Amino acid sequence: NRNGKEFKEKLLTQLMGEVKKSVEDLLAVAHSGEEAVKDAPESARAAVRIHLFTLLFEDCSRLCVQLVEGSGAIELMVQLIGVAQEALQGAPAVGRETPKWITPMLLFIDLYEKVVLAMKRRDAMASICSHSWKWFDVGAGKWQGYQPGNNKTINDAFWAGEPSVKFTTGRRKYNIQFGAMMQANEETGNRRPLMITLKRDEKEADTAVERRGRWKKEDSAAAPGEKKEEEDKDESENTTTESTAAPVEANTAEPEKMETSQTDAEKQETIDSIAAKSTPPPHTTYKCSGLSSDQSQALLRAAVGLIAVPVEPDALNAILRLCLRLTRTFSQATLFAELGGIKLLLGLKQASSFSGFSSLASLLVRHVLEDDLTLKHTMEKIIRSSAATSTAATTKELHYLLRSLAPAACRQSDTFTSVARDILRVDISLLSKRGEPEDDHRLLVKSLLGKASAPAPPLKDVSKSVISDLLDFLVQSDPDEPLESDQVGDIIGKSDDIAELPTSVASILNSGTVAVQGSSTRGPAVVRQISSELIPGEKKEEVVKDGKETKEVEDARKKRHLLPKSAVCRLLAEMVKSYAGCARLITEHVYQAGITDLVKEDCTALAFILDELLTSTKDKESATLVKMLVAALASCNHAPEAQTSLVTEVKNALTRALSLPECSMKHTKVQSLTGLIS
Repeated sequence: NRNGKEFKEKLLTQLMGEVKKSVEDLLAVAHSGEEAVKDAPESARAAVRIHLFTLLFEDCSRLCVQLVEGSGAIELMVQLIGVAQEALQGAPAVGRETPKWITPMLLFIDLYEKVVLAMKRRDAMASICSHSWKWFDVGAGKWQGYQPGNNKTINDAFWAGEPSVKFTTGRRKYNIQFGAMMQANEETGNRRPLMITLKRDEKEADTAVERRGRWKKEDSAAAPGEKKEEEDKDESENTTTESTAAPVEANTAEPEKMETSQTDAEKQETIDSIAAKSTPPPHTTYKCSGLSSDQSQALLRAAVGLIAVPVEPDALNAILRLCLRLTRTFSQATLFAELGGIKLLLGLKQASSFSGFSSLASLLVRHVLEDDLTLKHTMEKIIRSSAATSTAATTKELHYLLRSLAPAACRQSDTFTSVARDILRVDISLLSKRGEPEDDHRLLVKSLLGKASAPAPPLKDVSKSVISDLLDFLVQSDPDEPLESDQVGDIIGKSDDIAELPTSVASILNSGTVAVQGSSTRGPAVVRQISSELIPGEKKEEVVKDGKETKEVEDARKKRHLLPKSAVCRLLAEMVKSYAGCARLITEHVYQAGITDLVKEDCTALAFILDELLTSTKDKESATLVKMLVAALASCNHAPEAQTSLVTEVKNALTRALSLPECSMKHTKVQSLTGLIS
């Protein structure tokens, strides 16, 4: 930006051209079959250029999207990823090395789709939003306007596509993040929600009967759907997680007041009037297209194939992030499940571990379960719960309430709009009693009572198969179980005996830590680097021997499942709470004898969970999360059959525990089962 707009456009255009050329060169190499794509010199060149363009993408999002779609590079990338996936699957297991360019290319496509989604949402806002911005005063429960200068600064930055903007009011400095629609005081850290207001009817400016700023009936009817687009324009699932609205930090003792706040009605109307008449910044009319349905399906097929290889952890992270974005529609999620994506995720080992895997895997499973009817039923429960559990009248203000529902609105906007319009109503009884209701312009809402007799929608066959796969995973045995933790501690303790070593070597050992997948124990890598002259003969033999033993433990851990059984129990508990049909499927699931080594005779899934996982010592979190699953099943008032099955299974499990011969395990089982009852 320092060198001007023309320089920026020229630089990005040239860089996009080099990215496209690199992809074309890699495609030519792949089709020629003379050498592996990963070994070609174009591989490193493409990785660097794609990574560089990705770094510049969010700063110049609109321009970058135009350049990407104008160049046609996305179609070439989709073809290249498909060819590379076939080549990797056809290669021998020893030679399956992940190409350097595949991770930045997958992240590039994911970021492109994310920016396109944000652009479409922002373009949809242009026709229904004014240029007036407000922040929420928690103490008063009202939205307050900004002074004209600050309002213009915020508005210009938003429509220019900036992710954030800073402004100063008196001695206070504020930072606004448009992605979360939050305003933060840089000194105190206090955070306030903000919003862009909807357009008023132009006739309000000429009438003396209605005061400026008053909401009309048409506004309130359309507010849930329209405001949803305002609040959630930049929200998307990545990561991590489905995104959530940031919490509001309120100081109840001395609530912070911005010097721009206008509590006087006439001043507030003046601010709104100036903002409404202000000239908006130039807004480009470029319509982005995004990935086509065929491209999305091709990427999903290639992604499932790459998971089956499997690729290195960084590439796997990028694959799951892209799959999470592509499976937002149920048809694509169904394709992912039918291709075996969920089974492949359950089969991954610790060697593919990366931070955040459990969250991405859980969200992918949720997408497969959320068909249109199930998603609508779940959204209805969430909206009713949000409107009913709020005790303070100020937090029932429409726009404030919709902020907490932002993840649901982002999930599927049309469904959310329809449900919110059907069940949310203005609650006049919560308005101020000191004057007429017409004097209070807030929209305090309530939810209509649901029909008690309305049955929950049944789950689709693909959703049932996914739940069955999750339950079958619980009886899988981890191959080559590692040594117990106390044995590992003994081994590490011997290697850590550094009393006889020089000070410099001791400091190296204390600071050098080798991360082991799934463990925080120190490995022997630094020990093996120590010169043999510094270690006495007996100690040297111990270090070599202990190094081999620790390596065996490390190798055994890498062969364990990446998703622990406790995480599957947590996911099942969340699914029982969210989706009505899951409880009965879990309680009715039966394991056939011999399905794995852990199942000796026919038994129900609940019987195995209560007998084995509730008292498991291999997973520290297993007992806690099994209790969470049992609690979720016990609270399913909509499925009395599941509750009855749960009670029966707990009684049977207690009977089996009491029939065991006297041993410590018997008392552990009885204690755990009675803890469930009490």
